[in-house]
Amino acid sequence: MISETDHCDDLADRMTGLLHTAAPYVEKATGLALPQVTVRLLDIVTAAQQYDAFVRHRFAHETPPAGLTARQRDGANVFAEGTEWTVRMQWATTTSLTIADSARANRPETLIVPTTLAWQKLTSDHTRLCALMVESLAKQAQVAACGASVIPGKGRLVALREQDPAFHLGEGHAQWTSLQVSPLVLGQPVQHRRQWHVDVIRASLAGDVGGARAWKRRSTSFVETALAAVGTEVFNRMWVQHELLPTLAELRHPARWIRRQTC
Repeated sequence: MISETDHCDDLADRMTGLLHTAAPYVEKATGLALPQVTVRLLDIVTAAQQYDAFVRHRFAHETPPAGLTARQRDGANVFAEGTEWTVRMQWATTTSLTIADSARANRPETLIVPTTLAWQKLTSDHTRLCALMVESLAKQAQVAACGASVIPGKGRLVALREQDPAFHLGEGHAQWTSLQVSPLVLGQPVQHRRQWHVDVIRASLAGDVGGARAWKRRSTSFVETALAAVGTEVFNRMWVQHELLPTLAELRHPARWIRRQTC
């Protein structure tokens, strides 16, 4: 972990301990290998600038201009120009941001603003801080598995993340992982994990931008159903075979995606 803000040594130490403890559980639950985990504690201005640079790089270097219509190019420019402003405006409802650092061969990083954690009371709640760390590990495992080509969804050419099934899949998979792993890290009874996690989600979402709460619940249910039906190995093919990613309709109706895998 790299702490780049003042007076955050205690928070950084607590996060590091949780990440270290949770990492082997996350790898076992997801079947994905974790990269060298990096979590950066930043002020909101620096976090917004870092995220803006990430999105601009993806549009400039990873989106084929010849494959875009003029309207799509205009949309990409508008989205890139508004990214930094959006992060600054939504700091109170954004717990963390996952990016892929192009300077480090697209290895994932998680950007966290300590002020946001304090706003959502995560700095004083070890249980909810653990849930955040486990979800951060799961998202970094996703980025590593797909070579940063699918996740994080907010960096793709979809101006509204609510329209991006890859983004919802990543969020749901991270929450499902936290359901499995957080009680083990905290030494809490696994049989109570669902109600425990519902309480965590209710408390940690300061806002419900774009129906985020409902989509996260829906996507988590999709992951649980899909994994039970096809197993971890088949499920994880989605990170490298992008045609296997669910559509928005399939996220609502997992049986359709399961049927597509077995046809």
